[in-house]
Amino acid sequence: MVCGSGFLCSSGSCAVDPASRWNVVLESLTVPATRYDGAGWDTIGGNPDPLVALIIGSSTATPVNSGSGSDTYSVTFPGGPTATDVRADALQAFLGFNVRDDDSPAASESIGYCTYDPTRGSPLPAAVFTETTQTVDCGLDAPTMNSGFTLTWHLERF
Repeated sequence: MVCGSGFLCSSGSCAVDPASRWNVVLESLTVPATRYDGAGWDTIGGNPDPLVALIIGSSTATPVNSGSGSDTYSVTFPGGPTATDVRADALQAFLGFNVRDDDSPAASESIGYCTYDPTRGSPLPAAVFTETTQTVDCGLDAPTMNSGFTLTWHLERF
């Protein structure tokens, strides 16, 4: 069996090489018109300025921030990677998407937070390493103050 770049042959099938390197590319983001409690985003008026903070490797890792949209509910990212040269085993250990309103007057306000975390029963599916577009639908959850979002993204070989 011949496996593609970034994969190893193991027991007659292809598996992700844990040492392979990948870029995380954000494509688009949509956030709801209101917060989890039905309130508007900005107390000073206006729409949110959403950004995505990627957390890779562990829940305490330093985030890598995307650029933010300005007064919008929908952002299309410019096409380059947000995080580069990331080991597959780090992505498999933890991948979090923390979406924030970057223009909140008090501080960057949370819009939503969703993760791939195998320790909590949500591992990163092997299919994400096929470099096809993935969609994270992070739903509304008022008790955790998660307003929700929809994010499209993909991995590409470094």
